[in-house]
Amino acid sequence: MSKNENENIDEVWKKFLRNHWKMTLAIIGGGAGAVIGGLFVFLWVVTNTQATGLVPTDLGLWTVGYTVTFILNVILWEFLFIGIPVIVVALLIFLFWWKKLPEDERKEYKREPKKGKARRKSSAGSSGFSFLILLTWLIVIWVNNMWNVPFENWLFSYWIYSWLTAFLWDLLIFGVPIAILITIWLYREVKE
Repeated sequence: MSKNENENIDEVWKKFLRNHWKMTLAIIGGGAGAVIGGLFVFLWVVTNTQATGLVPTDLGLWTVGYTVTFILNVILWEFLFIGIPVIVVALLIFLFWWKKLPEDERKEYKREPKKGKARRKSSAGSSGFSFLILLTWLIVIWVNNMWNVPFENWLFSYWIYSWLTAFLWDLLIFGVPIAILITIWLYREVKE
């Protein structure tokens, strides 16, 4: 891709951010709301699968069958409570918003060249964030004096909550500064 095409794409998206910054913030807010809702649904599934006896509360009693049952339950309930409503609402909002755009502006976004094979391929490995969560989880386990407790004596809910605690600590430490930087970047892009 030539330098002029890259600059043209940048200008189109800068113009988009300037003209539609409210929609951009709504998309970001909707995504954050969906993630938070997904987290609550996950915790609800964890609690209910134990309460109904679908999975044992002690990790030492878990089998591959229980694991598959639990994963399928999580996928089902996440899809029903979060996936379907988010897809429907996002499509409706996008279609109504897209129809309100002037014809010239719609054509400008459609003319943008496709990136196709020029896109950077993602690596097959982890991005490093999961390793960071693992390290934080080990710290959480050590702080809670669960380091030398056998897994068979752990409660399933403690295991889930310890991973969630590690994730939230990492999100707090790294996510808040990243969110602030993105907000500053968006503000500067809109001002230009």
